[in-house]
Amino acid sequence: MWTKDSAEIIIIKTNAITPETAERSRISFDVAPILFIDSDPVSSYEIIKLTFSDGTFVKVIDEHAFFDMTLNKYVFLRDDAEQYIGHTFNKQTVDENGENIWTAVTLTDVTVYTETTTAWSPVTYGHLCYYVNGMLSMPGATEGFINIFEVDPSTKRDLTKSRR
Repeated sequence: MWTKDSAEIIIIKTNAITPETAERSRISFDVAPILFIDSDPVSSYEIIKLTFSDGTFVKVIDEHAFFDMTLNKYVFLRDDAEQYIGHTFNKQTVDENGENIWTAVTLTDVTVYTETTTAWSPVTYGHLCYYVNGMLSMPGATEGFINIFEVDPSTKRDLTKSRR
């Protein structure tokens, strides 16, 4: 679950990409009804603060999967996330023309500490991944649903032809 400092959530509908194609990749977003919000009450929690090369940070409790562009798959960033320092991760941003694009940012620091906070994780109808502070993520409870398909960086998909 994300802490109260990681509240910006955007849902995506396109596939992940590689560092080589990141700056050229255009993305679009989708919406889905929130079925419920899994939450934890205010209490003292072990926080895992993930800091990235552009200054972005995400604070999580327990674990979350983030799309590791170095490994081309989701990885769970837990209290042992230091093993991924130096890896690039998928981030959504806006280019100079105001277009949504993907970019690659590097995990530069992991800090684990205790904080009194609350946390939540929205569960939507039809989507398992979303962006938190721009970072492509999936909640920890989805472990059996991640990396079930190989992501081929050369694969192109026409989303206008896909069915819901």
